[in-house]
Amino acid sequence: MVDMSSSLSDPRVAESAGRYIIPVIPLKQETAVPPEQLAKVLAEVIHDMDWERVAIIHADDEYSIFVTKVFSQIAKTGYPCIAAIRSLPVSNSEKKDKPVDAKSYHRMLTSFTSKLTDKTGIVVIGHDETFKMVLHTFLESQPTFSRLQWLFSWMPNFEKLSSFGSNLNTKQIYSLSPFPSEIFSFEDYWRKAWRHSFHLRRQRSLLHGVCHVSKELQSCWF
Repeated sequence: MVDMSSSLSDPRVAESAGRYIIPVIPLKQETAVPPEQLAKVLAEVIHDMDWERVAIIHADDEYSIFVTKVFSQIAKTGYPCIAAIRSLPVSNSEKKDKPVDAKSYHRMLTSFTSKLTDKTGIVVIGHDETFKMVLHTFLESQPTFSRLQWLFSWMPNFEKLSSFGSNLNTKQIYSLSPFPSEIFSFEDYWRKAWRHSFHLRRQRSLLHGVCHVSKELQSCWF
């Protein structure tokens, strides 16, 4: 089981995993990825997805701004082209700022996205609060925002994602997620198992062919 939402915190899930000896690979990561590394991964993913033109929405905090700056430096090489950058305010408990309401986010995002051409990739760099507000706005105006492609710098809140239901895969929403080293060994195990199974099936197919050809002689060679 690849656990992306701390499922083992549910006693029933933990009990079932233990009873049936189900290996669990947790994907939750408590520490922030270094901004340079996150920016590099975002650039690589965008390159793999063939997004030639992107816009950036980032939270107005030190970490998100740093990621955006590093990403912009990478983009100076000519790929991808950054069409626009927009910062989104965040609540600051030290300054006792008022929480940013959903209507303000809606106005800012609508104004920002209205200037972008269809299929433009939008990179959302921030944290859980930013992602929740962006997805909330998305849900309220799906026709307006679904013409664009969205890439979140981290896995958004599952409750917000579940609000899309079966339409999630059609909304062009993508996200980075933690990928611990254990995943490599997990994938390698199943890759080798598949190859072994494939070779066995191929050998059986060849043996069947030998048997079929030899039927006229009333014998099969194994």
